[in-house]
Amino acid sequence: MCGSLTSGLSCVPERYMMVLLGFLLTIISSTMKYAIGIAITEMVLPHAAVHHTRAGDQYDCPLRNVTHDSSTDPQYFHSQTAELFDWSEKTQGLIFGALYWSYMPLQTPMGVAVERLGVRYLLGGGMLLASLCYLLTPLAVIHYGSAGFIVNRVIMGVGLAPAYPSLNVILAKWAPPKEKSKLAAIIYAGENLGFIFSMAMSGLILGSAKGNWPVLFYVYGAVSMAWIVLWAFFGYDDPSSHPFISAEERRYLEDCLPHNTNKEELPPTPWLDMAKSLPLWGTIIAQIGHDWGIITIVTELPRYMKQVLHYEIEANGLLNAIPYVAMTGVAVISGWVSDWILHKNLMSITT
Repeated sequence: MCGSLTSGLSCVPERYMMVLLGFLLTIISSTMKYAIGIAITEMVLPHAAVHHTRAGDQYDCPLRNVTHDSSTDPQYFHSQTAELFDWSEKTQGLIFGALYWSYMPLQTPMGVAVERLGVRYLLGGGMLLASLCYLLTPLAVIHYGSAGFIVNRVIMGVGLAPAYPSLNVILAKWAPPKEKSKLAAIIYAGENLGFIFSMAMSGLILGSAKGNWPVLFYVYGAVSMAWIVLWAFFGYDDPSSHPFISAEERRYLEDCLPHNTNKEELPPTPWLDMAKSLPLWGTIIAQIGHDWGIITIVTELPRYMKQVLHYEIEANGLLNAIPYVAMTGVAVISGWVSDWILHKNLMSITT
């Protein structure tokens, strides 16, 4: 019988450390994916500066005042310390999408790989690759232009591909059933915080850098590298392979999660049954719709607010972050509510 663990553990049980690492991972990985939406507004010449005939376009909002719209003044761009690029809307779209050319098709293979081989090295190696790509982005862009940027993001997509499949494995190996909803909510709330960081923090960083856009990539790349160091010390495949876990917590998790002790006997994946499952396809379609809306907003709204509404970079980032603050709170609360419903036997998980 799986009970509660009340004694014998250190002040921070290792399963909570794994959840913390997963939480930080979702923040970092979503920030690395989505910060480009606001970063590119400082990397390219806006249409008001490039296409002067559009300055009075009927679809653009009038300039509010000189100080508020300094970012659309050509003199502002001449004072920037980093090179700017005259990329078309089509080129910018290719840059946005390049990461997903590798990231999306690798999700299922990476899910199988981390389940069979473990998360420690696949996740750590993938994040190391993605972090190096992020740190090298300014070099790739300045020397090789949009082509270098696209190739860099395709490789970064390969590095980020193990992240979310690994989170599912971490929850399966480390989260007891009666804590799973709560711990999953904490981990995945990091994605919404990543949206907030990718907008609000990016706007503040770029504003403080006075147009020196490479700083953003160096900051986030360095933060990702710091996470890799933490993962190297504290991230392990399961309780049985963790060198620092207490005997009490290991026994508790083995009692709650007996499949951890039979990892060599994984059943074959029922691909055909999955392909014929209408609930699975419904979930996939719903997730595609959710991601389509989120990614479109994250990548397109900052450019709209810069080029049409003429917001400065700091205000642009802060305003774009507001919806994700609410999403984060709801995500965490829903996890606690779900656990409470299960404890009270008001509803089953499948209900």
